[in-house]
Amino acid sequence: MELKWIYDPSTRISKTVITDSLYYTTDDGGQTIKKYMDGELVNTFHKYGPDHKFMTTALEGGMHMHGHMDEWIDEVEYIAQTYPDIVGPLIRDWEKGYKNKYGQIEDVGVHRGMGVLSADNPVSINRICQPASIQEMWDYEIIATSPNDIDEDCRGLGVRWVKHKETGQIYRMGGGNMVPYPCCAFPTIHGPWPVDESDITLHGGTFL
Repeated sequence: MELKWIYDPSTRISKTVITDSLYYTTDDGGQTIKKYMDGELVNTFHKYGPDHKFMTTALEGGMHMHGHMDEWIDEVEYIAQTYPDIVGPLIRDWEKGYKNKYGQIEDVGVHRGMGVLSADNPVSINRICQPASIQEMWDYEIIATSPNDIDEDCRGLGVRWVKHKETGQIYRMGGGNMVPYPCCAFPTIHGPWPVDESDITLHGGTFL
């Protein structure tokens, strides 16, 4: 299963479109996900509950946080059951190892996220059903870094520039970003901003 989220760093909103009438948005990496039908907000799903954000104490295998059920999990199952031809099958209980960036299957010893893309392509997917190939930036290489912060989202860790291996497009992102796009564990990040090489010099970057 895969949900193809598109992130707009200028608005900090991620959006995934399922059909012409159904889409979802989140502005905090999936802590809170809004469901829209025909342009109308019809439901909101919380990871920790409407009054709690960024909790870390897990109960019952991580499914409950401080007494709140992760409401999004049931919605993922609904999407998979209702639109299998669009999103693919939901395979959560996967125990045969995950495909890494080198095409190898490795046993990481734990269940990852929501399972895998498919049985014949066992790339792990995170809680909002993005594949590891996207969140781990398999198709990018780091080409420059700078210790200089550009805004508060850099958190004192500067910035880095990455280049897509096929398109050659360069993006600037926070040096401490663990992910290129927000997720529930890292809801606020710097970028990724599409730039050209002049941006590296402008911000004091050092080419690697």
